[in-house]
Amino acid sequence: DRGSRPDARVLRALGKKTQHGRTHKFSAWIAHEMRTLEILHAAGADVPEPIERSGPVILMEYFGDIDVPAPVLLGVDLDADEASRLYAKVLRNVEVFLVHHRVHSDLSAYNMLYWNRALTIIDFPQAVDPRYNDDAFDLLVRDLRTVNGFFAAAGAETVDPADHALRLWRTHV
Repeated sequence: DRGSRPDARVLRALGKKTQHGRTHKFSAWIAHEMRTLEILHAAGADVPEPIERSGPVILMEYFGDIDVPAPVLLGVDLDADEASRLYAKVLRNVEVFLVHHRVHSDLSAYNMLYWNRALTIIDFPQAVDPRYNDDAFDLLVRDLRTVNGFFAAAGAETVDPADHALRLWRTHV
């Protein structure tokens, strides 16, 4: 889903970094995030359901209760069993992402919500399509390395990031 090539005026605006160019670029990021969430949610990934996009805003599924939003995973104390269970879910999601031509590119405990023992991965505007991005493999390894740091500190046994990324890459890209 690369979209169509913009016209010459848009390309000039982007190149000159005009307000019109910045607005177009931001709109493209939001549209990309919405499409990514639609694809991944339909595929069964642990991501919020996107409900509607209006301009620069995406309305999506809420996690939490009326008083408290779901915390980011970074602020949650996990025992080793819970960390291992959630880590396995993250690895499954990373594979689902790759099957659907996405690498998160900024995956960390900051971009995961934890509510009712469930994990939800958020923040996809920087996701890349490995078919068209030369840095996608390195970004996948970096995502796994970052996630490993959090889960290993919580007591989970982790995979080797490069080996796991290579196995996924050979299978799905």
